[in-house]
Amino acid sequence: MLPADYEAVSSSDLTDENSKAVSSALQYFQTFMLVFAFVALFVGAFIVYNTYSIVIAERTRELALVRALGASGAAVFASVIAEAVVTGLLASGLGIAAGVGIAVALQRLLSAVGFTMPSGDLVLAGRTIWVALIGGPLVTVVASVMPAIKASRVAPLAAMRDSGTGGDSGVTRNVVGAVVGAAGVAAVLIGLDRGEPSFVGSGAIAVFVGLAMIAPMLSRPIVSVLGAPVEAVCGVTGMVARDNALRSPRRTATTASALMIGTALMAASFILSQSITESVERSVSGTVAADLVVTGNSQAGFSDALAVEIEAVPGVHSIARFRSAQFKIGNATKSIAGVPAAAVDIASPDLAIDIAVNAGDITDLVGGGIAVRDDVARDHGWHVGDVIDATFPSGDRPLTLVATYAHGTLVGDYLVDLPTFASSYVGTADLVGIVSVEATADVKAVQTAIQHIVDVRYPSTKVHDRKQYVADMKAQVAQFTSLINCAVVPRRVDRAPRCSDHDAACGVGANA
Repeated sequence: MLPADYEAVSSSDLTDENSKAVSSALQYFQTFMLVFAFVALFVGAFIVYNTYSIVIAERTRELALVRALGASGAAVFASVIAEAVVTGLLASGLGIAAGVGIAVALQRLLSAVGFTMPSGDLVLAGRTIWVALIGGPLVTVVASVMPAIKASRVAPLAAMRDSGTGGDSGVTRNVVGAVVGAAGVAAVLIGLDRGEPSFVGSGAIAVFVGLAMIAPMLSRPIVSVLGAPVEAVCGVTGMVARDNALRSPRRTATTASALMIGTALMAASFILSQSITESVERSVSGTVAADLVVTGNSQAGFSDALAVEIEAVPGVHSIARFRSAQFKIGNATKSIAGVPAAAVDIASPDLAIDIAVNAGDITDLVGGGIAVRDDVARDHGWHVGDVIDATFPSGDRPLTLVATYAHGTLVGDYLVDLPTFASSYVGTADLVGIVSVEATADVKAVQTAIQHIVDVRYPSTKVHDRKQYVADMKAQVAQFTSLINCAVVPRRVDRAPRCSDHDAACGVGANA
């Protein structure tokens, strides 16, 4: 009974579609958190290795006695590995329990930094338990292999006479460490130059590994220099501490390496959050060319009738309506934006968004053209004039690539003009309205007039000037970056954190 442009779906199908949409929206965040998870495993492996190295060193006489009583090196190796398996299983079980508790606490943390969580129970998937119970012991065993090998080589009599805990590293280790570290630095520089996160990540890991390998060589001179003032101030206590650190450079270096990675992670989180915030501010400030911005409080947008009413406000030159939806290229689901072609034409008096067109003619969007962000076009090997086969709810449609652009902060990776968008999607609402004011008009007066219309008939809509809009965008990004910092930086909370007070909520600034 429905018209051709509508379809009836079951509630379960609608739930599945919404779940996929949420999963797609959270994909970047999930990837980011997985990176932190792998870093945590990396740091944890260092700590486990250091712990087992110290344990084995302190048990040298015990192991030597076991060897003297007839135990083989293989038996000693197997006993250490067995201990690692048992320890890993017990720790993984405790980790699962602690993880559930942390998940409960995270719900409050998300609310504190401005995220609104939907109602529902926490989900502990079966795969989570299996990954923990298999991954935990596996990481522990891998980290304990080298200490176990060292334990298996304990000489029965020589070790009973000497219980040293490890000296300096060998020449081969130092050379390999220097090469790995240098290769890591090169990979980081190449990744930063080419914009390849995979190069930067792998290079950073190589730098950590290289530094950890040569750290025992650097440990003794560094401890000698840094320990001198400690010994001078603290007397006997400082002398004992300094001599203890000098006694086992490898143990000291291993402990410092784990601390180095943790410190680097904290520094990276602060640098990343600040960089994201500054990047968004610069991008939005340089992209929005109009005077006022009208936005909705939800993804549902607002009626296109509002644009008609705004155009009638005295002093308004034009309003660029912005819409967004999903479409498909092959089997990949992408987001596409629709705006009037004149709104992105830098030569037009109706310019509202400067997307920095660097190839083609953006005015050719009219009549079925598509513009693509230059990085995306380069990845696909597309050039101006190529035909891109796209799938919309209305069906398949070939679009000619007419231009590429550099700034996709507001419009995303794919852009068509508003009539093309409207013909492909039925009943979509405006998400943003970018208003240009006449040169002779008072921007504040126009904003007040539009705000009156919004207050009376569109209560879920906000009207910002450019400065307010940039601040609003920064506040949205700050929700994400605050979550990063709160997750990385340990702190004691003596009061409920305020989502509007970044310093108080995350232990930044004076509270650090």
